[in-house]
Amino acid sequence: RDADQNSVVQSDNQERPTFNGEPIPPNSVERPKYQDVMRRLVSRFIHQWKKQMRQDGVNEDDLLEIKQDISSLRYELREDRKREAARTTGHIDNLKREILRSLRSAGLSGGTETGPPIPSHPKIQGSSSPTLPHSTSGNFLSQGELDTLKREIVSSLRNEMRELAREMATTTQQTARGSPVNPPSLLPPINSELYHTHLYTQL
Repeated sequence: RDADQNSVVQSDNQERPTFNGEPIPPNSVERPKYQDVMRRLVSRFIHQWKKQMRQDGVNEDDLLEIKQDISSLRYELREDRKREAARTTGHIDNLKREILRSLRSAGLSGGTETGPPIPSHPKIQGSSSPTLPHSTSGNFLSQGELDTLKREIVSSLRNEMRELAREMATTTQQTARGSPVNPPSLLPPINSELYHTHLYTQL
């Protein structure tokens, strides 16, 4: 029985044709076609190329991480601008108070001829000079806010100068009635204060 099965297998191998129509000899292997080999090579090349592109490119996780970094950076910049704007407003308010205080001290020193000089006047000039770079460097205020602050400072300075001029006029009249001695000139400190005010309004 085994001999019959072997004879059947051998007859099948002998009768099976090849692609050319010729029968395959016994114990032989089919050779792959040229098209199959090229197809496998092309598919393997495409697979490797896609894999390389995935490794070299940017995936979705990287994009999400980049977006989060950009959002955090924008938040930090916004907070820094808020702090800088608040600091600039504080410097401008301090400068305004110091200018008004210096004008008042100049008016008091001009109205009373006797008495020690007020020591706070030179300190104000020294402390007001370093605040100017801070106020000029803070560019986070809008142009409208800066114009409003300038108008407020100019109006307050005008009022102070008017009061100072009235006090000087009354002092001059009283001195002229009492003695013929000419009153001391108060123009240099006023001019210096006006010079500082002019510099600040030009910023």
